[in-house]
Amino acid sequence: MQEQELLKKISEGDFSVVDVLTEKIKPEVKRRLGKMDIASEICIRTTVIEYLDKVKQKKAPEFQNLRELLLHLIHKSLKLYYKKAEGIILDKKLMDALLNNDGWAYYYMQMKFFPAITAMILVHGGTEEDAKDIIMDGIYALIKNIREGKYELRSSTRLKSYFIKVCKNIWLDKLKKEVKHIKISIDSTLDTLENIPMDEIDEEILTSRQKIVKELLEYSSPKCRQLLIHYYYYGMSHKEIAKKLGYSNEHSSKTQKMKCLKKIKEIIRNKRKDFFVYFFIFVV
Repeated sequence: MQEQELLKKISEGDFSVVDVLTEKIKPEVKRRLGKMDIASEICIRTTVIEYLDKVKQKKAPEFQNLRELLLHLIHKSLKLYYKKAEGIILDKKLMDALLNNDGWAYYYMQMKFFPAITAMILVHGGTEEDAKDIIMDGIYALIKNIREGKYELRSSTRLKSYFIKVCKNIWLDKLKKEVKHIKISIDSTLDTLENIPMDEIDEEILTSRQKIVKELLEYSSPKCRQLLIHYYYYGMSHKEIAKKLGYSNEHSSKTQKMKCLKKIKEIIRNKRKDFFVYFFIFVV
């Protein structure tokens, strides 16, 4: 690639020149370090990518010619290497070991990240057992992402921060599925309570529904609670309820029951809405 063409692509923040710039920088970095290892290559590549990203954002320093730019990138690469080399080398060894299914790598990941992942899971409503499962799921997801090229080791994206993010996403996905299941269960239960007559349910289902109603009654007013108990617990007809509770007729009892269930639905849905707001602001 000619120098003018290269400079033009650089000025546009074109990431297609990453490899070209990396190869131009390598010899001088190798001369100054006395070697070219995986850490120095990653630092060079990271420096080039970050510079091009700043060009796109119009935040990069400008240079008179290619030589000045290369000297700048060399200086930045060396500075990054001296700061990050040890950690990058360890991350690279760990990634290679995971790809080779080395047992020590799995053990290291579990021991190294268990405290951080557990703390994150506990804050978001899980247990230590959940954390153990999520760590293993996270390891498998990490290996898959490495194989598929979705994760590339850079000095700015260390394995630790990426792995914790992967585990967090797995846990949040699990929470979302549980919340969706709870939503479906609540709606289904309330619709059942509202639409299915008591005399059409056998004893086994009746017992299950009574337990559900008992939990839902805490959202009811005393008047509604009394009506629902007579209908669902004692299996009384609306005619019997009207007579016992003083409603003018059977239709009034039925209408009041529908209003009570509607009120319960509104309360539960409002509570669920509050939970979703909390979930997506503080968890996601």
